[in-house]
Amino acid sequence: MDPNDLSQVLPSSPLKKARLAIDGTATCQQTFEEPITTIEEQNDESTVEFATDLTEEEARKSRKYQDEALVAAKAGNVIVRMPTGSGKTMMATMLIKDMLSSPLSQGETTPKKIIFLVHTTLLVHQHHATLSASLPSLQSSSSLKSYYGMGYDDWSSSKWEAEFEELTVAIMTAQIFLNQLRAGTWKMNRCQLIVFDECHNATRNHPYVAIMKEVYHQMPAEERPKILGLTASPIQDPQADKAKKDLRALMSVLNCEVHETKFNVDELKIFSPTPIEEIYEYSASTWDSASLPAISLIEETFKSCQWIWEAFAAPDNGKPKTEGKVFKGYKQIIEQLGTIGGDAYLYLWLLEFKGHVESHPRADYGDIRKNSVKVQELQNFYQLVKKRYEQLPDFILPPASLARKRLRDNTLKSIDAPSLSDVELLNPSFSPKLCLLLHLLPRYPAEHFRCLVLCKTRVSCDVLSEIIQKFSGYDWIRPGWLVGHGDSRDGVKREHQTEVEAQMKVEEQIKMMQGFKKGEINLLVATSIAEEACNLVIRFDPPTRKLIGYVQSRGRARQHNSHYILFAALSSDERVVYEAWQTEEQVLLEKYRERERLEQLVEEESSGYEGVLTIPETGAYLTGASAIPLLASVCALYRDSYTPDTKPIYEEIVSGTDPDSKDTFPHPYRYRLQLPFISTLTASDRVFLSDPFPTKKKAKQHAAFRACQLLLEKQKIDLNLRPVRKPKPHGKQTDFWYDGNGEKVVVYKLPEKVEGRIPNVWKDIWQPDAECWCHCLEVKAGKAVTKIGFICGRKVEVAEFGWEDVDYGNEKITFKVSDEKLLEWADDGIKKSHLLRLDEWNRKCYMVSLNRRFAREDLAYERESNSRVEPQKSQHRLLWLLAPLSSDGHIDWSLVDEPWSPLPRFIEHLNLHELHSSVILVPHRPLTTRLFNFVSPRHDVSTSSSVHLPLAKRIEWIDYEHWFTKMRRHHASVRALPEVTYFLELQSHPKPRNFLAPSTKDSYEDRRTFLVPNNLCAIDLLGVGVWKTFRHVPSFTRRIHDMLLADMVAKELTLDFIPSELMCHAITLPVCGVGYDYERLEYLGDSFAKLASSIHLYLLKDKNQDLLDEGLLSARRQACISNFTFRKRAIESGLHNCFSTFICRINAWRPPTFEVDNDLSADGLTVGRTVARRTLSDVTEAVMGAAYLSGGIPGALHASQQLGLSFGKAKDGDWERRWNELGNEGDIYPAGPILRELEETIGWIFRDSRFLISSLTHNSYTAADACYEREEFLGDAVIDFFVASKLFSLFPLAPPSRLSVLRSMLVCNSTLSYLSLSLSLDSHIRLSAASSAIDAIAAARKEYSTFGPLDKDWLSRKPWTWDPPKVLSDVFEAVIGAVFWDSKFNVQKVWAILERFFADLLRVIQDCGDVVADPWSVMEKRIRQEARCHKWRVEHSQLEPGVRLAQVIFHDVEIGSGTGKTRALAKMAAADAANAWWLLHRQDVRKESAEDDQEKICDCHFLREQKKKEKKEAKLREKLAARDVTNKAGKTTGEVDVELFREKEVPNSIIEVEKETGQRIEPGQLDELVEEVDVDDVDSEGTDEEM
Repeated sequence: MDPNDLSQVLPSSPLKKARLAIDGTATCQQTFEEPITTIEEQNDESTVEFATDLTEEEARKSRKYQDEALVAAKAGNVIVRMPTGSGKTMMATMLIKDMLSSPLSQGETTPKKIIFLVHTTLLVHQHHATLSASLPSLQSSSSLKSYYGMGYDDWSSSKWEAEFEELTVAIMTAQIFLNQLRAGTWKMNRCQLIVFDECHNATRNHPYVAIMKEVYHQMPAEERPKILGLTASPIQDPQADKAKKDLRALMSVLNCEVHETKFNVDELKIFSPTPIEEIYEYSASTWDSASLPAISLIEETFKSCQWIWEAFAAPDNGKPKTEGKVFKGYKQIIEQLGTIGGDAYLYLWLLEFKGHVESHPRADYGDIRKNSVKVQELQNFYQLVKKRYEQLPDFILPPASLARKRLRDNTLKSIDAPSLSDVELLNPSFSPKLCLLLHLLPRYPAEHFRCLVLCKTRVSCDVLSEIIQKFSGYDWIRPGWLVGHGDSRDGVKREHQTEVEAQMKVEEQIKMMQGFKKGEINLLVATSIAEEACNLVIRFDPPTRKLIGYVQSRGRARQHNSHYILFAALSSDERVVYEAWQTEEQVLLEKYRERERLEQLVEEESSGYEGVLTIPETGAYLTGASAIPLLASVCALYRDSYTPDTKPIYEEIVSGTDPDSKDTFPHPYRYRLQLPFISTLTASDRVFLSDPFPTKKKAKQHAAFRACQLLLEKQKIDLNLRPVRKPKPHGKQTDFWYDGNGEKVVVYKLPEKVEGRIPNVWKDIWQPDAECWCHCLEVKAGKAVTKIGFICGRKVEVAEFGWEDVDYGNEKITFKVSDEKLLEWADDGIKKSHLLRLDEWNRKCYMVSLNRRFAREDLAYERESNSRVEPQKSQHRLLWLLAPLSSDGHIDWSLVDEPWSPLPRFIEHLNLHELHSSVILVPHRPLTTRLFNFVSPRHDVSTSSSVHLPLAKRIEWIDYEHWFTKMRRHHASVRALPEVTYFLELQSHPKPRNFLAPSTKDSYEDRRTFLVPNNLCAIDLLGVGVWKTFRHVPSFTRRIHDMLLADMVAKELTLDFIPSELMCHAITLPVCGVGYDYERLEYLGDSFAKLASSIHLYLLKDKNQDLLDEGLLSARRQACISNFTFRKRAIESGLHNCFSTFICRINAWRPPTFEVDNDLSADGLTVGRTVARRTLSDVTEAVMGAAYLSGGIPGALHASQQLGLSFGKAKDGDWERRWNELGNEGDIYPAGPILRELEETIGWIFRDSRFLISSLTHNSYTAADACYEREEFLGDAVIDFFVASKLFSLFPLAPPSRLSVLRSMLVCNSTLSYLSLSLSLDSHIRLSAASSAIDAIAAARKEYSTFGPLDKDWLSRKPWTWDPPKVLSDVFEAVIGAVFWDSKFNVQKVWAILERFFADLLRVIQDCGDVVADPWSVMEKRIRQEARCHKWRVEHSQLEPGVRLAQVIFHDVEIGSGTGKTRALAKMAAADAANAWWLLHRQDVRKESAEDDQEKICDCHFLREQKKKEKKEAKLREKLAARDVTNKAGKTTGEVDVELFREKEVPNSIIEVEKETGQRIEPGQLDELVEEVDVDDVDSEGTDEEM
């Protein structure tokens, strides 16, 4: 046997022929012509038996012919030619497994990669499943990856490189691999194997060819990977010369030999059986679809809904041959399937269209919904079509024997044609081809039935699947349909259909194929994209790819005893073509035997431009073939919604001569390439001429190649030969970027929390040899002055400060630190002893006046204990100490040891005058209130008296004896009851408060009167002023701390010009709760950073000394002012060590070093704290904001320099110097007469009017050298900073969130477009005549004329809902930018112009104040306040390119939706609609009670209150049950009542009910008494801690 004889592989199978003659009038007859047989004569029975599939385990077993191919593949590059279904993929898997099992080459640390290339998305998934099953270790380790689709354009080079490093085997479409090779992100020399599936596609311009020619053939032979090609038919055209040439070309491109099975042919035949082929002929339809009555009826039905007829069915421009899309599709389906197919098509289309009209949020559907006439017409039309579709006759199958007889009797009902009405007798419901299909399907058994019906058009697949599913005789069939990505039922995208709806998504395709594979679908109607195996293939339409289509579709029937059926029309040559293909296939096998060896082949000359540009830095390369798509991608970036097509224009110079030259050229073809407007390219830079070439293709590629070279120089293309895109949305980080100076900055992820070491501004007095400074703290309250010592480890110098004490009638309190003295002791032991005495005194006073939990367990505070324990942990050190001072300014140690004294034992010894001017203390930890003012002694109260209610709160104490018993049980510090000799009536002292964040509430409202036994009281010896001072300790110590820290920061960063007050604000976090923080300054600094970076970048040049275009400007600015940059600079400058982070908690105040998360260093100089990552950038911006308020723009720029930011050096005249370099001051270009009037309107006479002209030029105006993009970039920052600074000064108390809303309102597209129209800038804009912006601007001008005066309502709605063309706001910003440039960045002059433009807007905002709010804020406030609900959300989606949809969902009910060009506009439109809905339905929203309407949307508040009540009732039942248990223990009622005081017992309301009724309430009676029992009282019982 000749090893090259391939005829043995695919033997010619006998072709069984049958012809079913069915004419166009539904008459059917069988034509008996030999050797043609009837359907029934082919088998004794009317059904066919199918063989079962191989199990997965059997399918994965290695076969000998696969081993034979493996040996050849290991020996060299081969194209494995095997029949479809013989296991080519499994053989490739065997080779992959073998190569991955081989040892690495010397010097390698990781295995080289294996790339498996396919040409369709579905094949990616199919092969991924196969390799995952065969190589489970790769799947589990994520080393097996797949790539397909269009979602990789935004992937950075480093991300691709990381993917390449991680994977071992990659399955992908060929174009993705080619793109990465061209970009240099993946290298072919790091691959060990490349598999080309369906390698016969490696012809012409296929990516397979580009991969091999552009990369593989250019590599040294020793670096090339192994190549494996897989195909069932390497060549397609059997003509002798062409077949030989094609085979030579394929082998040459892939650098492979063709492998054929030589020694295991018999086994190959077993495992790749040839299906039984049958041709069924049918009579073609004899009717003319245009003459059918059904067409007339449908046309009349269409015209009953005139607007649908005009939109979808009527001829275009009155031409009969150009019918509307739907009507045309309807007629085509009738010709294919009969009237039943046409009606099914129309019904499916109308069902989908009606659904969109009823619910789709797109604007055009919304317009239809608003028109009640159209809606009613559509409903009527739908009912007519639906009725007609439902009345279609069923296709009834006769018994098999009866069918055979009727076929041979040539009767009219031989195929059971359906009964037709009188009207439909003239029209066939079923086409002959459809009848043939429906008769064939029942021949095959339901068990193991897997059928693939292949159609030519996508719409036929959908309709045919629907028809088969409709008929009752085919219940055992579970049909599905599968088409490509561009599907629509009429073959084209419909006018009212979105891009998503016009496609069958990849996920849907995969789901359909998986369903077919699992048996959930057993009949798949598909186009040629279906690749799954089955046992019955029916070619409903002939293949579109000739022989290869025939071979591939036949290969789908790859099981034993499978059938491959072809339909052929009698009046066509389809049967002859089918038979010719079998002959051609044998001819091709003969051609394989005659093939030459690869070494004898000479590669043909390339038809394209052969120049190559390689980028050394990345390895990316540019060729003529890649230049054209790359250039198109670059130009597409400069397209906007109003710019005409931005594709490059190629113009052939037919004459072969340059129109500007008389010279002739040796080759006939040249091309002129015209680029669209690209910023920084002049008009002459955008035109390219190719050299003369012998072919058009070469000339065109050469022109594109030249253009890409220039764009690479201009940095429009990066070093990976990818278009330089605008910066990514905020939050998406790249691997590196370039800062304001053009330096590369590596981007890395900072941790969520950053460790910092904050300076201890007090120093540590506990350190050996540490200094102790005692300051005199003067506290002035009205006319009274109190002096107290303030001791710390440094000299404190701060300005006088103060605030008002609302508890004492807004009395002004001021603090002044002066007269510092250095305390000196003989040795450290004496120093430590004295400091411990002061430490104990401070703790006692803090416990009494501020925090009863302040004392440490290891320190004794009672006078009878003389032991003192030194604090062991740094967290428990007091870094400052207060001390009582004597009249001479020294520490009064007697008061340190005895700060208070007990009251006399007997009431007669009381000095009432002294008591009225003193403070009464109750220095016991369990008591909430410890400082009192004396009211009077109480002679009428004794220990047997009832407990005074304010003291006992809601607990029913029997008398004071019980109260003392309780107190003594839990607190040994309370003296015995017999020592009580009298009671005092006392009024509680004002509670401490946070005076840094003052409240207007007077704490006198909370002051109550108490009756307290004398043995718990003491009289102070320090004086009222000292105790008043202690109320201010948390506030004034924090204030001094922040001022000292601010001075340290200013000194460290050389920002001494910033006042301490402002710097305190800049470094204080909002969470601290001290009444000031960085938020307002951060708002201002953020805007300044945008302006400073914009000016700096506007003046910057690239390495070619060209100014940066708008794309690079935006990217660089985002890098300059990104959060990452600010955070990185904050860490580098040490700013993160200077934050004021300690939270001021007054109710449980402790010094900052007492906090658990603080870490005082061993030397006591720093305190460890963690700060949130976002705080770093916020404080950086706040410092710049403080510097701007203190030193203007020069001061803010100096601060940015000190922080390491790239904003230039305006303080040293850097901006003016660089301006003079770019704009020659001596050159003056006055404006022409047309623009002089505009200059007067603006209020600025331009020195260089060229900038005014460019600021009015849109990028669609290709005749200009420059457009407004650079000026718009500058003006945007100028306006933003102007508005931010004005709002900052107009609203000094407004929070930054409010300022941000107001700023957004003033700088949004709508507001700036309003100002642009008010200045008539629209009449000066230079646009292309073809730009759609012209009409959009005219419409905006017309709408502008309808606006009333500026008021609150206008500002609340228009800025958020009006959507004028953005070109109007861009031009306004560009004009301001041009003025700013022409003024040499003179802020004051530009500010004066903007003051005039924004005067009315600022006046309205200032008058309205907080009343002005955007629709979103209004909606949010209504839902949260009126409904008290949080179950609402907003959902975003994209309807089509450039149209966003937002939907407000409240309890899963849509209450508003809106569309817009951006997410923000869509959200505001949806909120506006939701507000309108809310006003109409606000009474029907919230459910208040169980009896309320069940249809109300929100029951959150009701359920929340009900749950709260149920919880309290459950707790009350537990208390009652506990009391019953206690009673059963044998205790008396009185004992029970006393004992109950230990726990959180039954509330007063229960006891009151029991007293009134004289009966004890049981747990089961609670439901009966729920009206009388105050359930809310359950959680209000008095406790020890509340006392």
